[in-house]
Amino acid sequence: ASPKKRPRLDLTGSALANATSRTSGGERRKGKSIFGMVIGTLNKAKIEDKERMASEAAKKRQSIDARLQAKLAKEQSLIRKQDEAKKDRLAAIRKEEDLSVKDGILKYRYTVLPQLSNFLLTTDVIRHTVPAPDDPPRSPSPPLSSTLPHPPATSHPPALYYLPKTLTPSQELFIAQRRKQAGTRVREEKEEWDGERQKGIEAVRELREKSAAQ
Repeated sequence: ASPKKRPRLDLTGSALANATSRTSGGERRKGKSIFGMVIGTLNKAKIEDKERMASEAAKKRQSIDARLQAKLAKEQSLIRKQDEAKKDRLAAIRKEEDLSVKDGILKYRYTVLPQLSNFLLTTDVIRHTVPAPDDPPRSPSPPLSSTLPHPPATSHPPALYYLPKTLTPSQELFIAQRRKQAGTRVREEKEEWDGERQKGIEAVRELREKSAAQ
C-alpha cells in the first residue's frame, strides 16, 4: 500500500489574508455587538433618568400646588372672617344708634304726654252732666293718640289743643281723667320700652363679642 500524504499547510499570502480576514470579521461583529449593548444600556439609563426626573418634577409641582391651594384657602377664610366681623361691627353700631334715637324720642314723648293731658282738644265731646268718676272722657278719637304731641287730624279744620281761662266742672273732670290716662299710658309704654331696650343692648353686646372673636 502506498503511504498516506500529510496535508500541506498553505502558507501563501492569499491563505494568510483569508484567515486574517475571517478573524477580523468575527472580531468586528463581536465588537459591534458589545458596542450595541453598551449604547442600549446607556439609552435605557437615559430614559429611566428622564422618567425619574419627570416624576420628581411632577411631585414637586403637586406639592407646590397643594401649598398654594392651602395658602389661598387660608387667605380666603381670613378675608371672609374679616368681612363678617366688619358686618357685625356695623350692625352693632346701627343697632346702638337706633336704640339711642328711639330712646330720645320716647323720653320726649313721656315728657310731653303728661303736659298735653292738661289741655282740651277742639274735637273733645264733653258731657255737661257730671259722669261717674270712672267713666272715660268721650272723644271721637283717643285723647292721647300715637301721633302726639300733634293733635289728631280727624276733622277739618284740624283739631287744636286749648285751655279755657275758667274750666267748668265737666271740663275739670274730663282733664283729670285725661291726666290719669296719660300717666297710665306713659307707665305702660316705659315698661314695654325698658324690656325692648334691654334686649337691644344685649343684641349689641353679642354682636360686638362676635366681631371681636373673629
